Amino acid sequence: MFSFMVVEGLRRHRMYDLAEQLENRIINGLNASGNFEEFHVVRRSGELILPGKSSRSISIQMKPEQMIGFSVVPSLVMARRAINPPQRKHQAEWQSRLEKDILSRISHVERVESSLARESVGVVKQRRFRRWSAGLKTSWYFWQQRSRVSLKKER
Repeated sequence: MFSFMVVEGLRRHRMYDLAEQLENRIINGLNASGNFEEFHVVRRSGELILPGKSSRSISIQMKPEQMIGFSVVPSLVMARRAINPPQRKHQAEWQSRLEKDILSRISHVERVESSLARESVGVVKQRRFRRWSAGLKTSWYFWQQRSRVSLKKER
């Protein structure tokens, strides 16, 4: 859950409201999936795609691991923060302006009760995750890069 590292970075830069918005999105996503997945697949349209048995599938580079400690521990930290909010240090003027500017450009998301999470995240679909075609694309990409590296060595 690399998003948690972004949350930590935002907090270190004293952009607490922005960090809280990302935390809300992470927690709502975890509650909507009902699992501690390594990452969530979200389409540009905002649809949350969960792994499942479906006649429809999507091509994906990596399948998210289930019940991974990499997601459990950050979730516990974020839950603890919701119960015992840490003290906020004073922001510099540039931090305040930047945070307000970014917050004005994104939708505001509230953290909801776990039973309401599926409805709060919008459209949730289950799809079978396919890796083989993505694996072929990756192999082709690296084959092309290998050719480029060989050409540079010859020069």
